[in-house]
Amino acid sequence: MSLSVSSPTQRHCPYCGALLTYVLYNDEGEPVCPTCGSVLSPAFGFVHDIGIEGKYDVFEPYSKSGEGRISSRATLSDSVHDGGLGTVINPREAKGSKFKLFKKLSKEQEKSRIRNNKESIEVDVMKTLNVFLDNVSSDVNIPDSVRKEISKVAKKIVNDNYESFKGISRKDRNHLAYAIALMILEARGVVPEAKSFLRKFFNDEKEINKIIDWLKRVKYDYGREIYMKMVNPRNREEEYLAKGRSTLQYVIQQLKLDYKPEERPILHSFYEDLIRNALSMNMNSGKQKLSLLGGLVYIVLNVFSKSEKSKVTQSRLAKLLNVGNNSIRETYVEANDRLLIVVSVPTRKRK
Repeated sequence: MSLSVSSPTQRHCPYCGALLTYVLYNDEGEPVCPTCGSVLSPAFGFVHDIGIEGKYDVFEPYSKSGEGRISSRATLSDSVHDGGLGTVINPREAKGSKFKLFKKLSKEQEKSRIRNNKESIEVDVMKTLNVFLDNVSSDVNIPDSVRKEISKVAKKIVNDNYESFKGISRKDRNHLAYAIALMILEARGVVPEAKSFLRKFFNDEKEINKIIDWLKRVKYDYGREIYMKMVNPRNREEEYLAKGRSTLQYVIQQLKLDYKPEERPILHSFYEDLIRNALSMNMNSGKQKLSLLGGLVYIVLNVFSKSEKSKVTQSRLAKLLNVGNNSIRETYVEANDRLLIVVSVPTRKRK
């Protein structure tokens, strides 16, 4: 790494005598003479580059006479949108009458750099989103398409409403991220109801209420257009898939079915394929939406049952979904007649 230096006093290499207008650093952070390659020892007044956490001034720091340089770099930090690589005005290195001026400039610069920067708000929201989705994925299956949609919508909402989000606190940025995620998870049928779902991950009722307040703002103000398109889908298939995801998730939770995390994506993918094929065969004609979806849920749970004892009966499923036994049975029989369901089962090799 090389660093140009403007020296307030001329300095020469103690070994070869060359004038040092700049110095080089080796991999260990030691200053090296660019002419002879000798390591410039601290004993001769040279400062080692001790990394991001240390000082970067090779010669003396800001002096009382006003000579010297002010360090323009700070520590690396994940809490800042630019990672800490941007310029920082540090008033503590200014002396005398310039201190107040630098302090004022530092405050204004910190506002624009951290609190009110659009990129900063977006990065904070995306970080919180990723952590939240990773945490809840142990409880619900979030399809990759839904996860990508959450990221896309979050960026759009922040960009479209940047003026409204200026100056909001870190906590409110977190609340905004939770609200955006919950809006889409609800609309896509991954989460049945936001408040009861949040109680699984938050113990503080006040915190939950704040998130719900932000959820209302996102739904009916900041992301109203996006939300209305999702809850009023023009595509019939999307409507059935959204309702189907929430129905399957509800049944699994209520019956306390023990599926491993790696099994859930396969189960959901199989169920969504059944819905698409059933609609293409016009199996929904003359049926209530929940009757069709309930019958397909019955097929999925039987295909993925681990033993005879763990199989779910038609009457139990019908009671849980509040539909008639006959509707579950009719859908099941029609699906067996009209749909080709191929299930590959891994077998052990013969010895």
